[in-house]
Amino acid sequence: MIGRARWPLGLALLPLFLLREAPPPPPPAKPSPAPVAQPALLIPESLVPIPIEGGSPEPPAILPPARTCQSAAPYYGSIDRLPGQVNGKLVEGAEGLRGLRRAWGDALIVVRGGDFAGADLRGARLHNICFVGSHFAGSDWRDVRARGIGFIYADLTGAKLQRARMPRIRIDYPQLERVDARGADFSGGTLSGNAMGSWEGLRLDRANLQGFSFDCGNNQGDQCVAYYRRVSFRGADLRRARVDRFWGDADWTGARLASSQISLSQLPAVARARVEGSLIVREYSAKVSLSPREVAFLLRHIARKDPSGTDVPRRPPPGRWMRPGRSAVFVALRLEFDREARASALYRRLMPAIVSGASSWIHVEVGRKGSVRVEGDALGANDHWCSVSGPPLRLDRATGWYIGPGRGPLQESGVWSGPFLPVLRLWGDKAELYSEGQPREYNAYFQCGARAFFYEMTRIPFSADRAKRLWRAKGRGG
Repeated sequence: MIGRARWPLGLALLPLFLLREAPPPPPPAKPSPAPVAQPALLIPESLVPIPIEGGSPEPPAILPPARTCQSAAPYYGSIDRLPGQVNGKLVEGAEGLRGLRRAWGDALIVVRGGDFAGADLRGARLHNICFVGSHFAGSDWRDVRARGIGFIYADLTGAKLQRARMPRIRIDYPQLERVDARGADFSGGTLSGNAMGSWEGLRLDRANLQGFSFDCGNNQGDQCVAYYRRVSFRGADLRRARVDRFWGDADWTGARLASSQISLSQLPAVARARVEGSLIVREYSAKVSLSPREVAFLLRHIARKDPSGTDVPRRPPPGRWMRPGRSAVFVALRLEFDREARASALYRRLMPAIVSGASSWIHVEVGRKGSVRVEGDALGANDHWCSVSGPPLRLDRATGWYIGPGRGPLQESGVWSGPFLPVLRLWGDKAELYSEGQPREYNAYFQCGARAFFYEMTRIPFSADRAKRLWRAKGRGG
């Protein structure tokens, strides 16, 4: 018996589908109006997503321009917006870095992260690369050619950089402990960063540091390192370098200095260096040029300031300058100048740098009946400030302090009716502001941050108006 043929369901229904009346054609579309030109949508640059982790090591179709890390990103945040971001985790060791540089030609590359600890990079060509957060502890960079290289938050602890040629280098947030860069070429480079860095044991002996700039500030955000440990500049070429914002101890033996900017407190250390030309003593906005002969004169007549200060008599005699209507400026000197130096014209020419570089200054005016007025400022660590000012003070002969009315925290503004408190002490050419215990909390003469103090100060031949201008510039970061 022949069975009935079985049709697939889709084929069985096909004839019925074909018998259905075809739907009417759609009505002709109305002609569309001519497109109106729309303004281009401009997305704010701050909203454009940036692959901070970086992308593929393969070179893009259009390579970024050839630029040094220093010139391409003048500050740390701007480096995030540069083209050529590469994920360092995708770069395999020293050979991967060599191949990356060959593949990209001279184009700027930003390598994000990557672990290259102990990498042997001797003799490699790695110019125009910014390494951000990369790990190079114990790596070997001897004889590397890497003009325009940059290390931002990169760990170079214990790295060997002898004879590395890295002109225009950029170092931000340095991790340079025990780095050996003897004979390296860092000319035209920069070093900056915050308190997370370290340079303890850094050796820059015989390095080419011409035009190099240390840009280290006074607060945790820009002081470069947590602790100002010892750095060796033995025989280094520091001509035209800016080291006035280098903080900490250093070995300057045989270092070459000419047209170099140094701070006032660095002058004693210059005795071990080779002064081959003029030096610029710079303190904030104040700059004073010194010839080699003037430097030699100062070195014979200055010494580091004794932090213990001067012994004060129990009842200090008033200074000879204290007459009604007269005034004087006092500063906390960073260096001691002997009598011959203080009598020289050079001492007066150095005054702008002395005032700007002081940790505190005050202006004292003598009124009738022996009263005095005082005003001034102090700058401490982490940019903490302290100011002093208020009504006239009178001498308490029992203690030798000039005292003034207090004003408690609950008193009305402008009302000075509290108990009299010590504020100022004057003897000879010295001045001291009261700082024992915590009286400033209830003494309205003082408005102070926790880390700012008035240390012992010395009278200087300088006008109060010029001192105020210099300290206003200092407050602006001058």
